[in-house]
Amino acid sequence: MADMPMLSQELEQLKTENEQLKKALHAAEQRRALLDHIGAHLQQTLRLDDLIPRLFAEVNAALQAEAQSLWLADHLHQSVTCRFATGPGALQVQGIVLSLNEGIVGATVMRQQSLLISDAQLDARHSRRADERTGRITHSLLSVPLVRGGVAIGAMQAVNKAQSRPFVHADLEIYRAIADVAALALENALLYTQLEGSYNATLEALSTALDQRDHETEGHSQRVAEFTVCLAQEVGLPLDEQRFLQRAALLHDIGKIGIPDAILNKPGPLTTEERQIMQRHPRLGFEMLKGITHLGRERELVLTHQERWDGKGYPSGLHGENIPLCARIFAIADTLDAILSDRPYRKGQNYATACQIIASETGKQFEPRLVEAFLRIPEQKWGEIRKRMERMDEAPSITIPLRKAA
Repeated sequence: MADMPMLSQELEQLKTENEQLKKALHAAEQRRALLDHIGAHLQQTLRLDDLIPRLFAEVNAALQAEAQSLWLADHLHQSVTCRFATGPGALQVQGIVLSLNEGIVGATVMRQQSLLISDAQLDARHSRRADERTGRITHSLLSVPLVRGGVAIGAMQAVNKAQSRPFVHADLEIYRAIADVAALALENALLYTQLEGSYNATLEALSTALDQRDHETEGHSQRVAEFTVCLAQEVGLPLDEQRFLQRAALLHDIGKIGIPDAILNKPGPLTTEERQIMQRHPRLGFEMLKGITHLGRERELVLTHQERWDGKGYPSGLHGENIPLCARIFAIADTLDAILSDRPYRKGQNYATACQIIASETGKQFEPRLVEAFLRIPEQKWGEIRKRMERMDEAPSITIPLRKAA
């Protein structure tokens, strides 16, 4: 009987340990499910502008941080830059550049060490630059490295847990696990951004070379690319569609490479035969891009950019909504630039005249809905685009800021 109390205590201890084990297993399952969810979510995009907000949203749901920041390392210049931030004063934090030997974030990157700081104000490594810019005070702080292939490509920081609570070790473990998942997605997005930049630069160089060959329309492809994006924004196209239209507009006249100089640069009117040859350029361009699989949609605009809403265009005589939307938007931007620009045989006309001409082609050359959208855009905006283009260097790049449609 004397052993009964001891047995009872052992049973209670086992029961307590069993409950603790169940809680630990449940927490582990929740963490694994969270990381699986975040991983799947981050794999849905390769664009940094889409990826980082998704990442911040997931972190905020898991940790309830008042603010977050993502820093990218530049080991060549021994610096780390805040590329993205969220929370109060986010815009003031973005763009801050620190030495890799400076701040808690620098220590995180250099040592590839995850840090839980109870009060950053008491930490000698803390850089107060962000606090000074935002007017807020950093207390509790999580700082974790983003590591790929043994190299820290940056770091993530979560600042001040909601309701003035401190971050705890369990938060750091979750944050570190999220960073491991995010590092791969971020690396892929950075590589994609670099590839896209090189790709766009190549397209711009190609369109510039074409415009220089066609003396009558020098600079036309760059201008019309910006005009097209401007109208696409007014129509409400998403960012990916704006980017596609920008690239496609740069290539729209690539088929003119196959048109003889005598026709392409003829100062006077074309004969019927010459006009027929000129009208081959959409199909020529379409065929030229045939072997480039990643330009499949751009080929579509190259082929259809001379079609008309009333079916009287070329090369296929497409009518109405049978014409791709990208080509219907482009047609207005292309015409606007043609009217405003000088030609050897005439001076460019003013914006009011351009509006009258484009409006008069409603339901004929152009889709009525798109003409209405064009007329909503103020003259000042078109003028700003043209002035910006005039200031561009000999090898220009597209400068219109792509934004989410309202």
